[in-house]
Amino acid sequence: MFKKLGVTLIATALLVFPSLSSASLAAVHESEVIDNGLLKYDRILIPLREVSQSMGADVIWNQQDKTVRITKSNTEILLVVNFKRGMVNNHKLDFDAPVELMNNTTYVPLRLVSETLGADVQWSQQTKQATIILDDKKITVKAHQPAHIPNKISDAQLKTLSERMNQIGDLSGVKNVRNSFKPFLTEGFLNSIITSNGTGYVHEFGEPETKPNYTSKSSANFMQSLVMGNTLTGDRHYVLDRHVTLVNVQGIWKVDKVAYVIRDIPYLALEN
Repeated sequence: MFKKLGVTLIATALLVFPSLSSASLAAVHESEVIDNGLLKYDRILIPLREVSQSMGADVIWNQQDKTVRITKSNTEILLVVNFKRGMVNNHKLDFDAPVELMNNTTYVPLRLVSETLGADVQWSQQTKQATIILDDKKITVKAHQPAHIPNKISDAQLKTLSERMNQIGDLSGVKNVRNSFKPFLTEGFLNSIITSNGTGYVHEFGEPETKPNYTSKSSANFMQSLVMGNTLTGDRHYVLDRHVTLVNVQGIWKVDKVAYVIRDIPYLALEN
C-alpha cells in the first residue's frame, strides 16, 4: 500500500495539477491566503510550517538535526533538510525536490505534504497560485518566482566549484596553490586557506542537490550534505553539511566562504 502511495506522490509532483471537484468547493467554509510560496526546480515549494498548521497539522522543528515532524490524525511525516527522502508512518518516501531551509523557513514540494495529508490540490498557471482543499478549509498559496538575476551560475559551473572545494581540505601536497585555485576562490578566502593549509575537511561531496539561493545580484549560497555513516545505535546517520557562500567578482562566480557542520539525522537507509 505504501509503495503505491510513494509512486503516486512522485508521479504527481509536477505543476500539472488536477481541478478541484465541485463537491470539494461546495464544502469550503473557511479560507486563508499564504503569500510566500516559491517556484523552483519547476515545482511549487511551500512554507512548511505555515501551510501544515493551516491544514490542522502539528509541526515540530528540531533545530539541531534540522528535521520536521508533521502529524495529523493517524499520519506522521518526517522530513530532513537537504534530502529527497522522508518517512510517512515509518515507511520511506522518495520525492523529486529536496527539503530546503531558506531564510530560516523550511520549504517542501507542495504535493508532498498536501496529498499525504489527504488534501485536494489545484494549480493556476495564469495566477501562479495553488489552492489546497482539506476538510472544510481552502488554502491559497501564492507562488513567486525568485528575483531575476542576470548572470546566474550554471549547473556546470556549480559542479566545478563543488569539485574544487573537495580539493581544498588539505593543501600540503598541492603545488602552486594560488594559481590553481585563484579562478574559483575569492582573494580573501584563498589567502585564508593558504594560511591554514586548507579547510581541514577532506571529504568528497557529490553534485549539489539544491540550486543556489540568491541574496542579491552578486551573492548567493547553497548547502551540500554528505552521509558519513551510521551512529553506534544504527538508527541514525552522521551527516556533514557544507555551507557555501558565493560572490560574483567581475562577472565570475567564486567561493567566498565555506563552513562545515556535523549533525545526525534519523536513519533513512541512505547510501554513504
